[in-house]
Amino acid sequence: MKVHLIRSEEYSKESFKELVLFLHQSKGPCEFITPNETISWLDEELNEIKWTDDEIQRKEAYPRVMDVQECRCRREKSKEVSWPGIFSKTKKVRKAKSINEKELVIIITDHANEHNWFSAGDPRGEKDFFVQSSFWELYVDGPPQYAVAYEVASIVLQSQLFRSYKNMADYAHKKPRGCMNDLCQDKPEISMKLRTADLCKVCMALIKKRKID
Repeated sequence: MKVHLIRSEEYSKESFKELVLFLHQSKGPCEFITPNETISWLDEELNEIKWTDDEIQRKEAYPRVMDVQECRCRREKSKEVSWPGIFSKTKKVRKAKSINEKELVIIITDHANEHNWFSAGDPRGEKDFFVQSSFWELYVDGPPQYAVAYEVASIVLQSQLFRSYKNMADYAHKKPRGCMNDLCQDKPEISMKLRTADLCKVCMALIKKRKID
């Protein structure tokens, strides 16, 4: 499987290089490709936000993001991008590089996103994704590249395992159990699944049932 990793311009070249080198250490069915392409943002594509303590600790639940029309900006101060804005960038990269629709395109960006998720895919079900590379110091100790790499790995597996956000929601664990499919709506809960790096018995059975490599 080919996975195209795209650097957003505000994410440092050094951090991106460390991330890619780390991912390349793992041998498996994924081929990580880094096109000579970066994503840039116009001023009008960035929204000012001001995080409250509660907002930065929580992400919006699945029902809000199942409907593409619900994607809109609400916060003030700092920098935030909309989901439609992010996925319009992946579409441009995919077209410019003639990337097959079955191959994954993942943007790594320091910008926050309107639903405050660590990572997400296009709600329309296409294989376009993003990972937020900032704010990890609020949730985990150690280099953030490892957490970003975990999100990339999660995207790859979940893109094969689930066909839609609704399908993913059916199997997401609202109460964390140290599994990759923990919802972690309270964002600090992600530290548990990062430490365990595990998949629960229910999700392993689903992987076997759906014959995921």
